[in-house]
Amino acid sequence: IVEAAANANRAGQTRIPVVDRRGGIVGLTRTIDVAIAGDDVSAASLATTAVMIDAGNTVHHALRLFAERDITCAVVTADGEPVGLATYDDLLAPLLGIGIDIDRATTHRLGG
Repeated sequence: IVEAAANANRAGQTRIPVVDRRGGIVGLTRTIDVAIAGDDVSAASLATTAVMIDAGNTVHHALRLFAERDITCAVVTADGEPVGLATYDDLLAPLLGIGIDIDRATTHRLGG
């Protein structure tokens, strides 16, 4: 898990999914938490419950969900399958006018 977190961090990702034996996403963990904990801790023990959000939802809907659930990252799904992650920063970028047309943005564009 430490190597996976290091690879994710080098790629600019701050979260990695935690999967069950069937490959389903059951949680998310921060790469920094994995780095601090080291090899003696399981990814599951560091993970927060994965919140899913459909790719067709608006940024406004996603931000509301983030506030209601007190989360900073969610798994973006399309047709029930994970397609990416959306972070709080991803969602705020269009509101701040950073490269995305807010009227046309969806979580799929942000997370995929």
